Amino acid sequence: GDPETIADDLESLTDYMDAHFTSEQILMREEGYPDFEAHLREHDAAIELLRHLESRVRSGDASASVDILSALKGWLVSHIHRADRALATFLQERGQEMP
Repeated sequence: GDPETIADDLESLTDYMDAHFTSEQILMREEGYPDFEAHLREHDAAIELLRHLESRVRSGDASASVDILSALKGWLVSHIHRADRALATFLQERGQEMP
């Protein structure tokens, strides 16, 4: 697609992820999740990375599209396998589910 469409789609994805992260963070705070601060830092870093990549796309950086795919794959796989699994286990022990 054209850069503007890619940037718009990335902005929408980032907004969606930010909303999802917020609901996770509320639940973590309510349940007293011990790794809350570290998990929050990962969320913040992901949003910052996506906003930076969106800015690169909007400025015409052709290599940004490849970096988007790489960043999403690397971050999402790592975060879901490690941080979200730990959170899910913590919540299940308390009778809660992931948002």
